[in-house]
Amino acid sequence: MPTSPTDVRQSERCPVRDFRSSIGSTKRAHAVAALLGVFAATIVLRPDVAHAHAIVVAAKPAAKSTVAAGTLEIKLDFNSAIDRQRSSLKLHGPDGVESSVTLTDAGPGVLAGRAEATVNGAWKLRWQVLSRDGHITRGDIPFFVRDAAGIHSH
Repeated sequence: MPTSPTDVRQSERCPVRDFRSSIGSTKRAHAVAALLGVFAATIVLRPDVAHAHAIVVAAKPAAKSTVAAGTLEIKLDFNSAIDRQRSSLKLHGPDGVESSVTLTDAGPGVLAGRAEATVNGAWKLRWQVLSRDGHITRGDIPFFVRDAAGIHSH
């Protein structure tokens, strides 16, 4: 029990002050959470950030496909623009020998070229690109080369 008027006022104020303090903390916490949510949504929804790494979305030759021996037309479509001058294509034959690929002009998200693939067997197209945001991605596309007589349509 309070013994003086001063004690009464302090005992009445403390719960109110604590309550106001907890309301302020809760509002601040909600405001911070809302700002973080907006920031996260901005990062996820921006197309140039959401697709930070260039990824192959279509390839010619397609992975594990069989193509006719001879001049090979190569075209890789990416999900974002790439820096063609800092990107490369290499062709690895069945014997493991690497051959160059002559790049041709293509759109901002395309890496294209021509090469000779005259030996039957398993080949691999090795690509490396620099995406517009500065990230390097690379990969391999395995495919097979056969003489035209050895290719059957399904």
